[in-house]
Amino acid sequence: MDRLGADGSITGILVLLTALVVLGTVIESFAVYVLERTAESVVLAARRTLIGRLLRLRLPEVERTQPGDLMSRVTSDTTLLRP
Repeated sequence: MDRLGADGSITGILVLLTALVVLGTVIESFAVYVLERTAESVVLAARRTLIGRLLRLRLPEVERTQPGDLMSRVTSDTTLLRP
């Protein structure tokens, strides 16, 4: 404000503020990318664990459920893990 009152140049301040906004945008983009990758790996690990357990189920337990119920359960339960 003092520079504007004294007819000074504010170009340096504007360049600095622009650089800070661009830097903040880059950091925010990287944070979103890391969060999405982490969420995907959590869902993948959960699906692998659930499918591994399904494959080790005993036959009478599998026969008690409706056809396709177990696989739909695996896909829908892991969908709920998304942020």
